[in-house]
Amino acid sequence: MVIRLIAAYFSVGYVFAFEHFDVIEPTYNLHPGFDVQKPYPFYFMLHQGLFSVMSSMNILTPRTQMLIIRIIHAIFSIITVLFGYSLAKASGNKRGAYLAFALLAFAWIIPFISVRNYAFNLAMPFIVMAVWLARVSLQKYYYLSFLGGLAGGLSIAIYPHAAVYWLIFILFTLFIKKPIRFLLLALGTWISLLLSLWYIHQVPISSPLTVWTYLWQNLYPEQIALNTSGWIGPLILALVLGPPLGFFVLFGFLRLRKETIRIAAPALVCFLIGTFLQNRYHQLFIAFPFIVLTGSHGWTDFIEKSKSWSSRYRSLYYAMLGYFWTANSILLIWISTVAPHQPLIDALEYIGKNPKVNVIVAVEPTSDFFEPVPVYYAAKSIQVKYISNAKDIDSLRNHIRMHSRDSLPGYVLFLGEKNLKQRIKTVSEIMPSLSVNAIFKAGFTERNIRRILHQPTSGSVIVYKNDYFY
Repeated sequence: MVIRLIAAYFSVGYVFAFEHFDVIEPTYNLHPGFDVQKPYPFYFMLHQGLFSVMSSMNILTPRTQMLIIRIIHAIFSIITVLFGYSLAKASGNKRGAYLAFALLAFAWIIPFISVRNYAFNLAMPFIVMAVWLARVSLQKYYYLSFLGGLAGGLSIAIYPHAAVYWLIFILFTLFIKKPIRFLLLALGTWISLLLSLWYIHQVPISSPLTVWTYLWQNLYPEQIALNTSGWIGPLILALVLGPPLGFFVLFGFLRLRKETIRIAAPALVCFLIGTFLQNRYHQLFIAFPFIVLTGSHGWTDFIEKSKSWSSRYRSLYYAMLGYFWTANSILLIWISTVAPHQPLIDALEYIGKNPKVNVIVAVEPTSDFFEPVPVYYAAKSIQVKYISNAKDIDSLRNHIRMHSRDSLPGYVLFLGEKNLKQRIKTVSEIMPSLSVNAIFKAGFTERNIRRILHQPTSGSVIVYKNDYFY
């Protein structure tokens, strides 16, 4: 919890996905062609309700609002860890459960991701809870299967991609000859999903069959295509867990146990989808906790049964474990305190303090690179004119020609330092009265993350003031 609170406090802003702009941004000042469709409407409405509560409590500062949202995501991540441990303990030995708990809690990138504004962060606790309830229900409590179905349906409503794992899990209940529990799981899922979609006006309550249409549309069937990088799935999971233990857990995951086959088999399907299909990340996210859980049991079983192997390579094994925990401890603190796009956020907060400015210009570093500006952090409505090509320049020229001085851009933001002199010269031909007003530099981590991701910008933001406007 301490590590997640550290991550929630220091991880300011958004990361690489545009989910921030689908959910958080109150206005959509977007680049032409930018998709404004909200992919997770139930998740969006949960945030809208949260913003209403914060407004009623007079919590209006964007930084404070986002800190609260990140803390909520962190708390849900802790719920995932606790229910994951309970599920691991219910379906195997205590040693494997301890290993699953440690990996779910401390794998180096997880605290960083868990505070981010992603729909799967809120959906994950419910699907892990649903599997745990279904597992406990196998003993004698039939009603727990129905409750598990309700939790599974809520997970799908928040994050539709969870449907792949959960529906396969329900089908496996028939293979273990539990028809009553199958019906209870299916009924609970249907009721929960139908009520959630009715609440957000996605389906009428009188047409329950349209739930299938909603699921099909949100699973993006047009993206079902094979990719040529089949190795990416195992590599992602191995890197997330950290070498060398990540490879061990993947190895253990493939050693399916009788006690965990109903949990592992749907995860294996999701893992294969995430590895070999084009839209890989959604299913890998859903499969991750169950791969860790079943893999931890498989690996501890292998160690306990292979006495000759463990005695021969015991020193090497413990050296690897020592390396894993040392590397993870260092990376965990470093990654958990990353503040992506901090210069851009600082620039928007700086501009937002000027009540006169309602139009700004954002100059992209190259014509093939687009980084949307989070106007939310200015705490007021601001129109953004993006400049990345000759067409955008002509549009800005027409805007200046047709509007009065009060409606002109008050500031020009130059994103990144690539081709900076040429970009300044180009914009100065349209707005000759420009002067440097503020410079917001990116930190070491931000620059290197962008370099690793091959993003053609340093992350720095240079703010020019339009003196003619003033």
